[in-house]
This record gives sequence, C-alpha cells and structure tokens, in this order.
Amino acid sequence: MGAASAFATITVPWYIGEPLPRFVVGHAPRLAAEPLEGTAVQRVTAVLGVLAAWVADHVPALIQAPDCMAPMGVVAGLQRAGIEPDLVWLDAHGDFNTWETTPSGYLGGMPLAMLVGRGDQSIIDGLGIGPIPEERVVLVGARDLDPGEEEALKGSAIRRVALAELGRVVQPRRPLYVHLDVDVVAPTEMPGLLYPAPGGPGLDEVSKALRDLVAAAPNLVAMSVAHTYDQRTETTAEAHRLTAELVAALVPSR
Repeated sequence: MGAASAFATITVPWYIGEPLPRFVVGHAPRLAAEPLEGTAVQRVTAVLGVLAAWVADHVPALIQAPDCMAPMGVVAGLQRAGIEPDLVWLDAHGDFNTWETTPSGYLGGMPLAMLVGRGDQSIIDGLGIGPIPEERVVLVGARDLDPGEEEALKGSAIRRVALAELGRVVQPRRPLYVHLDVDVVAPTEMPGLLYPAPGGPGLDEVSKALRDLVAAAPNLVAMSVAHTYDQRTETTAEAHRLTAELVAALVPSR
C-alpha cells in the first residue's frame, strides 16, 4: 500500500435507504443516487449498487456511512474487482439477526448475517455477492447481542475476539476489509450513539487496536466507518470529531 492519500474516499449520505442530506464528512465526495422508491430492502439495494460500482473502480477505498448497510456494497464492489477479502467487523452489536430472530425488525441489525449467506438474501442477490465464508470473518467487541444472534454466532465459524487480540488475527497475505462501527467505543466516550451498549473499550484503546491492525495488514483493500450517532443532536459535532480520530488511526500513513 501507499500513503493515506492512496485511499479513495466516499461518503454515503443514506440511512437504511433513506436520504440523509445532513451527513457530511469533511471534504469527501458524496455518493450520488437517483431518488428511490419501493421497500426499504429495494431502496438499500439500489443505493448499495451505486456504491459497489464506485468501490470496484476505487481500490483501496475508505467508505463513511451513517449505518452498517454499506459493507454489502463494499463487498460487492471488491468482488467485482476480483478481490475476495477477509473481513474484520468491529461493533458493539452482532448485526447477525435475521427476520426470524430479530426482536425489533431493524434491517440495520442484519448485514453481517446477510454477508455470510444467512437470512434474507434479497440484497445480497441484488448486488450479485458471493457470500463470505464464515471462517474468514472476525467479529470484534460485540457485547450487546440479541438471544437469536448469540445462538447463531455460537453455531457459526465466525471468530469472536477481544479488542486486544485484533492485531494477531489477520492473515498478512490475504486481502483485508475492515468495518468499524463507532459504537464499539464505550458510550461514556462516544456521545449521542443511536444504540449505545454499556461497557466497552475507550477511544484510546480502540485507536491503538486499529493502529496495530493496520500495521499487521499489508494488504488492506477497503475500510468502512459507520457513524452510528444521532446526526441531529447537539452532540453531533463532538461525535464527529471523535470519529475522525478513529479514522485517522485506521487510515495507514505508510
């Protein structure tokens, strides 16, 4: 890899298929998509189809979004570019529900399950994604799991590791995609989270783990950051500043 500037950057101003015009990240260009219609699944598929096309032409890439749906578009784009990545997913939640297990019906709690071939595959099929083998997925920091997620993860080949182990789980010769949901940080240090999970590591701990991961991963092909805090509150500016610190730790400067 080259310097940080070698990473093409895009902002995805859509939340679960709905436009979020207030979502602005620095001077990064914004993904443009036509006005959307249909169900949430259909809208998400349409937005992520545009993202996939962009990623396929911009590897390595940094994607910033307000939810955890973007990784499906990222994986689709990487696969279109002929890349089958390992996936490291840092999140306070499992994002491993299906329509059969979700207690809330929240689509944003399902993308990791979808990516490995579980649950509703409408978005996956619409994007033309080949499911990621579970043994190539590492879930880091998940501490707030619904009962169905917990059971499904126990029966899966996904590896769950502590934050401190992060730098030791990568296979240096394999392409790596890292997804970071900022709610992995303790809510006492990341204000305004939409779905805060009590406990968790501090901002400095997460930043160090990300730096260690980047140092151990010479073939980092994509990174995505989910800004999962309320974009409308008085804490938004502070959450945005703290998220920028995490991005700075994640983007390699080598």
